[in-house]
Amino acid sequence: LTYMLVMLVSVLFFGYHLYFYYIGGQTIGNMLMHTRIVYKENETMTFKAAFIRTFILYLATFPFFIGLFTVLFDGHNEGLHDQMSNSRVIKA
Repeated sequence: LTYMLVMLVSVLFFGYHLYFYYIGGQTIGNMLMHTRIVYKENETMTFKAAFIRTFILYLATFPFFIGLFTVLFDGHNEGLHDQMSNSRVIKA
């Protein structure tokens, strides 16, 4: 039962981010923070870029969100998931 619950939450987490990044470049959290994810130079996200960003973001959260600390050491405040998907966060 625990394994099934973890798998369900993982699939929902992945699907939620992939859907919102691809459809509008914003998750509900991004909307609340007035930020948006764009591809390259203010273009809308392609499915491939949204998938790569979501996949790397998913991997970066294990273990203990340690993969997200790259934002602190990057000169452009980009995480590995931003760099790999050629995306960036802008004010909406």
